[in-house]
Amino acid sequence: MVKFCPRCNYPNDDNNQFCMKCGYPFKYTFIDDEKRRLLKGFRSFSIINIISLIYLSVVLGLAYLLNGGSFFNNFTSFLGFLGTAIIGLIILFLSIFKLKEAYAKAMQKDPKYRLPYLGTLLLLLSFVLVAVYSIVFLSTSAMGLFIPSTSVPFFTLSISGVFILGAVMSNFLGAFRAFEDFRDKVFLVSSFGFLASTILACITPFVPILLIPLWLLYLVSVTLLYAASDYNLSLSK
Repeated sequence: MVKFCPRCNYPNDDNNQFCMKCGYPFKYTFIDDEKRRLLKGFRSFSIINIISLIYLSVVLGLAYLLNGGSFFNNFTSFLGFLGTAIIGLIILFLSIFKLKEAYAKAMQKDPKYRLPYLGTLLLLLSFVLVAVYSIVFLSTSAMGLFIPSTSVPFFTLSISGVFILGAVMSNFLGAFRAFEDFRDKVFLVSSFGFLASTILACITPFVPILLIPLWLLYLVSVTLLYAASDYNLSLSK
Protein backbone atom coordinates (compact mmCIF):
# COMPACT_ATOMS: atom_id res chain seq x y z
CA MET A 1 0.00 0.00 0.00
CA VAL A 2 0.99 3.60 -0.53
CA LYS A 3 0.68 6.42 1.99
CA PHE A 4 1.12 10.07 1.15
CA CYS A 5 3.25 12.36 3.25
CA PRO A 6 1.07 15.01 4.97
CA ARG A 7 3.92 17.52 4.60
CA CYS A 8 4.94 17.18 0.92
CA ASN A 9 2.34 14.72 -0.44
CA TYR A 10 5.07 12.37 -1.72
CA PRO A 11 3.89 8.72 -2.12
CA ASN A 12 5.69 6.37 0.27
CA ASP A 13 5.57 2.66 0.95
CA ASP A 14 3.23 1.83 3.83
CA ASN A 15 6.12 0.39 5.87
CA ASN A 16 8.25 3.55 5.68
CA GLN A 17 8.74 5.25 9.04
CA PHE A 18 9.99 8.45 7.39
CA CYS A 19 9.10 10.20 4.14
CA MET A 20 11.61 9.32 1.42
CA LYS A 21 11.52 12.89 0.11
CA CYS A 22 11.34 15.25 3.11
CA GLY A 23 12.04 12.96 6.08
CA TYR A 24 8.68 13.53 7.80
CA PRO A 25 8.27 10.99 10.66
CA PHE A 26 5.09 9.00 10.04
CA LYS A 27 4.67 8.22 13.73
CA TYR A 28 3.18 11.69 13.90
CA THR A 29 -0.31 12.31 12.57
CA PHE A 30 -1.32 15.57 10.95
CA ILE A 31 -4.23 17.15 12.81
CA ASP A 32 -5.66 20.49 11.77
CA ASP A 33 -6.13 23.31 14.28
CA GLU A 34 -9.86 22.63 14.74
CA LYS A 35 -9.36 18.96 15.63
CA ARG A 36 -6.40 19.79 17.86
CA ARG A 37 -8.61 22.31 19.67
CA LEU A 38 -11.24 19.57 20.00
CA LEU A 39 -8.73 17.17 21.59
CA LYS A 40 -7.58 19.88 23.97
CA GLY A 41 -11.22 20.58 24.83
CA PHE A 42 -11.79 16.89 25.59
CA ARG A 43 -8.69 16.87 27.75
CA SER A 44 -9.70 19.98 29.71
CA PHE A 45 -13.25 18.66 30.11
CA SER A 46 -11.90 15.37 31.46
CA ILE A 47 -9.43 16.94 33.90
CA ILE A 48 -12.03 19.31 35.37
CA ASN A 49 -14.56 16.47 35.62
CA ILE A 50 -12.10 14.24 37.45
CA ILE A 51 -11.29 17.06 39.89
CA SER A 52 -15.01 17.59 40.49
CA LEU A 53 -15.69 13.88 41.03
CA ILE A 54 -12.79 13.51 43.48
CA TYR A 55 -13.86 16.67 45.33
CA LEU A 56 -17.48 15.55 45.65
CA SER A 57 -16.49 12.00 46.61
CA VAL A 58 -14.16 13.13 49.41
CA VAL A 59 -16.28 15.96 50.83
CA LEU A 60 -19.66 14.22 50.62
CA GLY A 61 -18.15 10.95 51.83
CA LEU A 62 -16.74 12.68 54.92
CA ALA A 63 -20.04 14.49 55.50
CA TYR A 64 -21.90 11.17 55.29
CA LEU A 65 -19.59 9.54 57.85
CA LEU A 66 -19.52 12.50 60.24
CA ASN A 67 -23.33 12.76 60.20
CA GLY A 68 -23.78 9.13 61.18
CA GLY A 69 -24.82 7.68 57.86
CA SER A 70 -26.74 10.67 56.57
CA PHE A 71 -25.75 13.57 54.35
CA PHE A 72 -27.49 16.02 56.68
CA ASN A 73 -29.43 15.74 59.94
CA ASN A 74 -30.06 19.41 60.72
CA PHE A 75 -30.37 22.72 58.93
CA THR A 76 -26.67 23.60 59.36
CA SER A 77 -25.47 20.33 57.85
CA PHE A 78 -28.04 20.76 55.07
CA LEU A 79 -26.54 24.14 54.17
CA GLY A 80 -23.08 22.55 54.17
CA PHE A 81 -24.31 19.78 51.89
CA LEU A 82 -25.94 22.35 49.60
CA GLY A 83 -22.78 24.47 49.46
CA THR A 84 -20.66 21.44 48.61
CA ALA A 85 -23.07 20.41 45.85
CA ILE A 86 -23.12 23.94 44.42
CA ILE A 87 -19.31 24.10 44.24
CA GLY A 88 -19.25 20.71 42.51
CA LEU A 89 -21.89 21.84 40.02
CA ILE A 90 -19.95 25.02 39.27
CA ILE A 91 -16.85 22.96 38.48
CA LEU A 92 -18.90 20.67 36.21
CA PHE A 93 -20.43 23.74 34.56
CA LEU A 94 -16.93 25.00 33.72
CA SER A 95 -15.98 21.64 32.22
CA ILE A 96 -19.04 21.63 29.96
CA PHE A 97 -18.31 25.22 28.93
CA LYS A 98 -14.81 24.11 27.87
CA LEU A 99 -16.34 21.29 25.85
CA LYS A 100 -18.80 23.69 24.21
CA GLU A 101 -15.93 25.90 23.03
CA ALA A 102 -14.12 22.86 21.58
CA TYR A 103 -17.19 21.70 19.65
CA ALA A 104 -17.81 25.23 18.40
CA LYS A 105 -14.31 25.29 16.93
CA ALA A 106 -14.54 21.79 15.43
CA MET A 107 -17.92 22.31 13.75
CA GLN A 108 -16.59 25.28 11.77
CA LYS A 109 -15.06 22.73 9.38
CA ASP A 110 -16.99 19.59 10.30
CA PRO A 111 -20.78 19.97 10.65
CA LYS A 112 -21.14 16.55 12.32
CA TYR A 113 -20.12 18.22 15.60
CA ARG A 114 -23.22 20.42 15.61
CA LEU A 115 -25.29 17.92 17.58
CA PRO A 116 -22.62 17.47 20.29
CA TYR A 117 -22.39 21.27 20.45
CA LEU A 118 -26.17 21.50 20.88
CA GLY A 119 -25.87 18.87 23.61
CA THR A 120 -23.50 21.09 25.60
CA LEU A 121 -26.00 23.94 25.32
CA LEU A 122 -28.73 21.67 26.71
CA LEU A 123 -26.45 20.63 29.58
CA LEU A 124 -25.67 24.24 30.42
CA LEU A 125 -29.41 25.01 30.25
CA SER A 126 -30.14 22.19 32.70
CA PHE A 127 -27.63 23.64 35.17
CA VAL A 128 -29.27 27.07 34.87
CA LEU A 129 -32.71 25.52 35.43
CA VAL A 130 -31.45 23.70 38.53
CA ALA A 131 -30.00 26.95 39.89
CA VAL A 132 -33.20 28.93 39.22
CA TYR A 133 -35.44 26.23 40.67
CA SER A 134 -33.24 25.91 43.79
CA ILE A 135 -33.24 29.68 44.36
CA VAL A 136 -37.02 29.87 43.98
CA PHE A 137 -37.54 26.86 46.25
CA LEU A 138 -35.24 28.16 49.00
CA SER A 139 -36.50 31.75 48.84
CA THR A 140 -40.15 30.75 48.97
CA SER A 141 -39.43 28.37 51.85
CA ALA A 142 -37.61 31.13 53.75
CA MET A 143 -40.66 33.39 53.34
CA GLY A 144 -42.98 30.69 54.62
CA LEU A 145 -44.34 29.93 51.18
CA PHE A 146 -44.24 26.51 49.62
CA ILE A 147 -44.16 25.35 46.02
CA PRO A 148 -47.12 23.02 45.36
CA SER A 149 -45.95 19.44 45.74
CA THR A 150 -47.61 18.51 42.44
CA SER A 151 -45.22 20.82 40.58
CA VAL A 152 -42.05 19.19 41.99
CA PRO A 153 -42.22 16.01 39.86
CA PHE A 154 -42.98 18.10 36.76
CA PHE A 155 -39.96 20.37 37.21
CA THR A 156 -37.73 17.46 38.23
CA LEU A 157 -38.65 15.38 35.19
CA SER A 158 -38.32 18.37 32.86
CA ILE A 159 -34.85 19.29 34.10
CA SER A 160 -33.79 15.63 34.10
CA GLY A 161 -35.01 15.22 30.52
CA VAL A 162 -33.00 18.23 29.33
CA PHE A 163 -29.92 16.97 31.20
CA ILE A 164 -30.16 13.39 29.87
CA LEU A 165 -30.69 14.51 26.28
CA GLY A 166 -27.76 16.93 26.56
CA ALA A 167 -25.51 14.26 28.11
CA VAL A 168 -26.24 11.76 25.33
CA MET A 169 -25.65 14.32 22.58
CA SER A 170 -22.52 15.94 24.04
CA ASN A 171 -20.71 13.06 25.75
CA PHE A 172 -21.77 9.88 23.94
CA LEU A 173 -22.17 11.36 20.47
CA GLY A 174 -19.15 13.68 20.81
CA ALA A 175 -16.78 10.87 21.80
CA PHE A 176 -18.24 8.67 19.05
CA ARG A 177 -17.57 11.39 16.46
CA ALA A 178 -13.99 11.57 17.74
CA PHE A 179 -13.68 7.81 17.19
CA GLU A 180 -14.83 8.32 13.59
CA ASP A 181 -12.15 10.97 13.08
CA PHE A 182 -9.19 9.41 14.89
CA ARG A 183 -10.10 5.69 14.68
CA ASP A 184 -8.99 5.27 18.28
CA LYS A 185 -11.07 2.58 19.97
CA VAL A 186 -10.54 4.19 23.37
CA PHE A 187 -12.86 6.98 22.19
CA LEU A 188 -15.41 4.31 21.27
CA VAL A 189 -15.24 2.62 24.67
CA SER A 190 -15.49 6.01 26.37
CA SER A 191 -18.57 6.96 24.31
CA PHE A 192 -20.46 3.78 25.24
CA GLY A 193 -19.36 4.27 28.84
CA PHE A 194 -21.02 7.69 28.79
CA LEU A 195 -24.16 6.16 27.28
CA ALA A 196 -24.30 3.42 29.93
CA SER A 197 -23.75 5.95 32.74
CA THR A 198 -26.58 8.08 31.38
CA ILE A 199 -28.89 5.05 31.40
CA LEU A 200 -27.83 4.27 34.97
CA ALA A 201 -28.54 7.89 35.91
CA CYS A 202 -32.15 7.37 34.80
CA ILE A 203 -32.48 4.23 36.95
CA THR A 204 -30.57 5.36 40.04
CA PRO A 205 -33.40 7.49 41.55
CA PHE A 206 -35.45 4.27 41.78
CA VAL A 207 -32.51 2.02 42.79
CA PRO A 208 -30.17 4.19 44.93
CA ILE A 209 -27.59 1.42 45.32
CA LEU A 210 -26.65 1.97 41.66
CA LEU A 211 -25.16 5.34 42.56
CA ILE A 212 -21.74 3.82 43.25
CA PRO A 213 -21.43 1.91 39.93
CA LEU A 214 -22.77 5.01 38.16
CA TRP A 215 -20.09 7.14 39.80
CA LEU A 216 -17.34 4.65 38.92
CA LEU A 217 -18.54 4.12 35.35
CA TYR A 218 -18.64 7.85 34.66
CA LEU A 219 -15.18 8.29 36.21
CA VAL A 220 -13.77 5.51 34.01
CA SER A 221 -15.42 7.01 30.91
CA VAL A 222 -13.99 10.46 31.62
CA THR A 223 -10.55 8.99 32.31
CA LEU A 224 -10.61 7.07 29.02
CA LEU A 225 -11.62 10.25 27.19
CA TYR A 226 -8.64 12.03 28.72
CA ALA A 227 -6.28 9.17 27.83
CA ALA A 228 -7.43 9.04 24.20
CA SER A 229 -7.27 12.81 23.77
CA ASP A 230 -3.85 13.15 25.35
CA TYR A 231 -2.46 10.21 23.35
CA ASN A 232 -3.70 11.56 20.00
CA LEU A 233 -2.36 15.01 20.84
CA SER A 234 1.04 13.45 21.54
CA LEU A 235 0.99 11.86 18.07
CA SER A 236 0.13 15.10 16.31
CA LYS A 237 2.60 17.65 15.06
